[in-house]
Amino acid sequence: MKPVQITMYFWGGSKFGIIIKSKCKECEINSGILEDMKQKEFSGKPVTIEIKSWLTHIWDSLRRGGWHAPIILVNNRLFSQGVLIDRKKLAGQVEKLIKDFT
Repeated sequence: MKPVQITMYFWGGSKFGIIIKSKCKECEINSGILEDMKQKEFSGKPVTIEIKSWLTHIWDSLRRGGWHAPIILVNNRLFSQGVLIDRKKLAGQVEKLIKDFT
């Protein structure tokens, strides 16, 4: 069974001599939602969650369409950006992918 990879890019990081020090409320909330979903909806399921800074990984984010943090990718495909996660929609997408791989 192939795991489902969820990647979140948050507002922060450093590149080109620029350092983002400001905080993003939506990014912090989305991180918390993902951690909670990992323990609840995704417990015991083949789901991995990775959280990365946007500016440090800007090229990876941009080439997948992620311009506005917080950016959520599911299996390297853009799921959402610039908004709070739709928890029900994300859980449904992950369940569908798990079902498709089994």
